[in-house]
Amino acid sequence: MNILLIGDFSGFGRNLKAGLQELGHELTIAVSSVGWKKFQYDLKLSPKKRNVLTDRIHPYSLLDKLCGYDIVLLIDPLVFYKNYFPRKDFYKRIFKNNGASFLIGATMDPFFWRHSNEYMRYTPYNDMLKHDWNPFLQFKLSDKAYDFNRFVAESVDGIIPVMYDYEGSYKMLFPDKTKTIPLPFHVGNSNNITQTINDKLTFFHGISRFGFKGSEYIEKAFHHIQMKYSDKVELICSRKLPFNEYIEILNKSNVVIDQTNSYSYGMNALYSLNSGKTVMSGAENEALDSLNSSGCPIINIIPNVDQIISEMEAIIENPKLLNKNSERSRMYLKNYHDSVIIADRYINYFKTKLS
Repeated sequence: MNILLIGDFSGFGRNLKAGLQELGHELTIAVSSVGWKKFQYDLKLSPKKRNVLTDRIHPYSLLDKLCGYDIVLLIDPLVFYKNYFPRKDFYKRIFKNNGASFLIGATMDPFFWRHSNEYMRYTPYNDMLKHDWNPFLQFKLSDKAYDFNRFVAESVDGIIPVMYDYEGSYKMLFPDKTKTIPLPFHVGNSNNITQTINDKLTFFHGISRFGFKGSEYIEKAFHHIQMKYSDKVELICSRKLPFNEYIEILNKSNVVIDQTNSYSYGMNALYSLNSGKTVMSGAENEALDSLNSSGCPIINIIPNVDQIISEMEAIIENPKLLNKNSERSRMYLKNYHDSVIIADRYINYFKTKLS
């Protein structure tokens, strides 16, 4: 199959592409912007000079490049996100001129914002309003964006959430159209990764979206741990690193603390598992049940400073567990997120909609 993915904000595309290629399929990754993470892509959709006029007109000049595929995947219903664009007729042309279209539930779309508190005990909502407010977030919270999200969900042939957090709102509104498939990761051939434990354990938190990730709680926990265990730990908080630099620091760390406001873990956690790291992130029972997974090595943390401190102290007081966690991390990644296994699940799901 010849597949087009529009949008990639986390490395999802490059990992899915690796699995699809091994199965004899091709994936073209088209992005509206590169951003500071600088992920690899095949086609850039944004104009060289961005303003209201070019953002309105430029997407139409790309239609020939966005049509003629067996499958088109939208990573977000608002890939072309300016509030004066998207246009429904533009998306209708994409849906009409490709074999089948699917919406990937992998980001904070308007459905998530509107409904997540109906099935989750805690969400990133309040912390994002406090720390991450911007015009894009303001637009996503609008009725206009919600209505457009509904239009896209109604128009596509299927909806594929990557985790429980995004599954809930789509299953609530489109239960017969929604099928959850876990995040893909290109595991590669590295084996027997073990922890290098020096005089101090290194804890790493990469700050990207401060409110969404719950970085406020993690920073407060770090402050407490630094005061109590300064002779035993090194604590690293880094902001908005390009992907390659992020991986360099990750590889030198023992424990990666990803996020607190999510029920599920994301791509950052998978990169950490691949390096054999102990990971602290979202791993609520509901999320693991959604993936039909067992034996998850990720330590579940919530937006509560005392709970994060408690989990960090358990590691500091028993560092020998880190090597055991390394083996479990890689095994879990291979069993539940290997890109070939995930790509095969995508292909099988596509076939049900093409037949």
